[in-house]
Amino acid sequence: MNVFRIIIFSFLFILNLNPAGAIIERADFAQGVYEAFHGSRYDETILFVDLDETIITVANKYQQLGGDAWFSGMLSAGNPVEKVLPLYFWLQNYHIQMRLVDTRSPEVIKFFMDRGVRIYGLTSRSTTIAEKTVKTLNRFGVKFSPLNMYLGDLPHPCLGYSGVLFCDRNNKGDVVKNLLKTSGLHPKKVVFIDDKEKYLQQVLEGLEGTAIDFRGIRYSATDIDISSFDLRRANGLLVDMLSMDELLQLDICI
Repeated sequence: MNVFRIIIFSFLFILNLNPAGAIIERADFAQGVYEAFHGSRYDETILFVDLDETIITVANKYQQLGGDAWFSGMLSAGNPVEKVLPLYFWLQNYHIQMRLVDTRSPEVIKFFMDRGVRIYGLTSRSTTIAEKTVKTLNRFGVKFSPLNMYLGDLPHPCLGYSGVLFCDRNNKGDVVKNLLKTSGLHPKKVVFIDDKEKYLQQVLEGLEGTAIDFRGIRYSATDIDISSFDLRRANGLLVDMLSMDELLQLDICI
């Protein structure tokens, strides 16, 4: 029995059962997922997994440049989203490297998929970087259940590609509801792990009025990194990457 299975089975003795619709907070990926699954039939449950700050994060040397904290910081600095997005895509596609938040997460995902759980990525990333994102996940051994489809009837483009739902700026709850309706899936339980509670609330609200039991996991493993993020320091790396002409063409505040 490998170390991961020992850890999984040890959780049987420390579980705190939560009421339906509950959101728990955990800094350990395996513990959070297993607690949320406890007492459920695997073949009747769907697990949705956020990507940024849940599965992957920006490699340490980049100081969160091009990551979630940087993107939010740039918007908070007054930059319009339509000007930040092209720079974000450029950084993600060509200049920054990612790392796993928890090196055990690919094994956790495989453990549950092998037992019949459907597992899909659920990210706010744009369809523009879908191929690059999936290549990054594959490099780390992260594989999700098969899913390749466009979802309509949403304000913004939404693509299911290689098991990942690229929500763009759509409400994640609307995307999940749309997927269940379009695909004909009828789970009795939905589990969702995300570092941002607002997205957990979106999915919880999206499933209201259904008979589906929802369990959310607010994943806190990168909270310290995000709270210590320094936008000025990260943008110092950006300045080193670009020429003066390129910086002027960006027309953004850095």
